[in-house]
Amino acid sequence: MSARAAWRLVSGDFAQVFRYTAGKADWSAYGLPTEGKSVTPNRAGNLAGRDVPTCSLSDHADTIRQQLRESGARLCAVLNEHRVLLGQISAEEVESETDSTAEEIMTAAPTTLRPNVKFEKLCEFFKAHNAETVWFTTNDGELLGLLHREDVQRAAPKVEEPACMH
Repeated sequence: MSARAAWRLVSGDFAQVFRYTAGKADWSAYGLPTEGKSVTPNRAGNLAGRDVPTCSLSDHADTIRQQLRESGARLCAVLNEHRVLLGQISAEEVESETDSTAEEIMTAAPTTLRPNVKFEKLCEFFKAHNAETVWFTTNDGELLGLLHREDVQRAAPKVEEPACMH
């Protein structure tokens, strides 16, 4: 809300008024709920899987390999103590490792998008980068989820551009 609206509420005897100073774009980029005429349900973050395997920089390859096998996932997110995405490790990368840590085998700084990206832009991203996955993070780099190309392809008929992935 604007500063004017916040102060108006305070002057009207509201005890707890919170003003989100970063603005609507930042709020939306965190995947927080929005409303109004310009809101579309076809935001990329709505498709991203939130339950992804994670590890820390110091986790050993054996632990990561086991976690990936148990989850059936192909990627593990390497996070710091603030859940900031530092890297990724694929099942293939960790398969032959024995004494390595996540920090030693990860692919650093994977490509990320914000959850408020519209579906059309997401389609453009997958086409342009020939990517199979993309991570979603907040503006501060905190992990929100992972989206697979096939999930976008499945969702495509339900949104504006059915053939966007071809």
